[in-house]
Amino acid sequence: PTNLTTAITLPGSGIYVLRLTVNDSVAEGRADVVFAANAPPEVDAGPDLRVTVGDQVLLAGRVKDDGLPTGGILTTQGTLTAGDGLLELAEPTNASTLAVFAEIGTYVLRLTADDSMATNSDGLTVTVLPINRAPLVNAGPKQMVMFPADATLVGSVADDGLPENSPLTVAWSKATG
Repeated sequence: PTNLTTAITLPGSGIYVLRLTVNDSVAEGRADVVFAANAPPEVDAGPDLRVTVGDQVLLAGRVKDDGLPTGGILTTQGTLTAGDGLLELAEPTNASTLAVFAEIGTYVLRLTADDSMATNSDGLTVTVLPINRAPLVNAGPKQMVMFPADATLVGSVADDGLPENSPLTVAWSKATG
């Protein structure tokens, strides 16, 4: 701090006023210099998602900036960085936007913010699943039973496995008669 040229380390973003004071033992001169210490924007692309093909989905990204550099303009951009399917972003220059995924697959998206001096980004993965179809149910062939007698019901089902980790439940009931 006693040299005319020195290195400084600022503790964080903000505006700092540093003063140089020179004294010749009789008089003192002072001059101030203003530093604006800019931090890159904070970017959160939002949580990873599992969605159904064709659904409109909110990508809930967030960007926070320190307001520096003075006069700088904060811009954001959402982009697809991996995935082969069709993707439509309603407003790709907004941190939070609606998206429609037209094809099944895995997509990696990146939200980038630039304050005209520093850039930062964050990503999220969207897994797009097929539409859940109702199980195909077969209650078995018609039966003729002589009274009093027991009958055996033999049903079958085919399912697409969606939603994932959701068990199939089976229940017989009397519909008429």
